[in-house]
Amino acid sequence: QYDMVPMTSLSLVSTFVGFLLTLRSNQGLSRLGEGRELWGRMFIVTRDTAQLLATYVYSKDKKLGVNSARHLAIFAWLLKGLLRD
Repeated sequence: QYDMVPMTSLSLVSTFVGFLLTLRSNQGLSRLGEGRELWGRMFIVTRDTAQLLATYVYSKDKKLGVNSARHLAIFAWLLKGLLRD
């Protein structure tokens, strides 16, 4: 004879586990959305800064303009690498 597990305790445990999984999924999606929003904002600011460099700095000093644009591009790559670790 096997003792049967009451269905009420099984349903309570499965409901609790389902609630925890839903909560964790919602938190993960919220963090992903926030990260995408911040990355997009950083991309826009970087692009605007590059346009300002091209307009005002490059016309006065070409070497400084190119070096500044390169540093700006490297910043985005380094930040992506840092965030992935």
